[in-house]
Amino acid sequence: MKYIELTKEKMNELGICAFIRIRDLSGFFDPGMRRLWLMYSVATNCEASVIWVGTEPDLLLPLIDSRTKRRFEECGMTPFQKEVERIGSLLKKFSLLIDPEARIEIDYPEKEEVVGRRLSLAYDLFSAYREKRSGEGLSTHLTPSLEERIDSFMDLIFLPENWMMGVCHSIWELKKNILRYEFHIDWKSPAERNPHIIFD
Repeated sequence: MKYIELTKEKMNELGICAFIRIRDLSGFFDPGMRRLWLMYSVATNCEASVIWVGTEPDLLLPLIDSRTKRRFEECGMTPFQKEVERIGSLLKKFSLLIDPEARIEIDYPEKEEVVGRRLSLAYDLFSAYREKRSGEGLSTHLTPSLEERIDSFMDLIFLPENWMMGVCHSIWELKKNILRYEFHIDWKSPAERNPHIIFD
């Protein structure tokens, strides 16, 4: 597994612009890191890139502004720190969506506060720890109320002004993973239910 130690030079080299620090006060995160992987999936579907993850002593997500200057000028995008705070708010809402008893604290440390932290490459971290659940034991029943809650959360992540061709597949993949790994429901996307139709 690939690790780096954060220095100011390394942050500049990697293009890290901001951090989200997550403190778990209720045992929300499971040892298999499934919930952290889902949180990572939420964050990376926003207007930011998350490539590295810190796990000790608290969780740290370094964020890179993946928006281009051209898009910023054309679309009048808000400053990146506002997007970082939006992602932090989404992560808190996500924790409560899947566990109403969850108690996590989120803040946004300055670069100076995280110098010396050790980070793992996210791809390696989650491929090593992510639970591989087979289709056995999964329900196919999705209540309308749960689907409405999940869809409302998807609407908060995938803002209409950021939609582009093919975004439906990202929405469906995240929805499928949340339902599968947290609610043990084998949900089929419209593309899976209609293999003869091309969805853009």
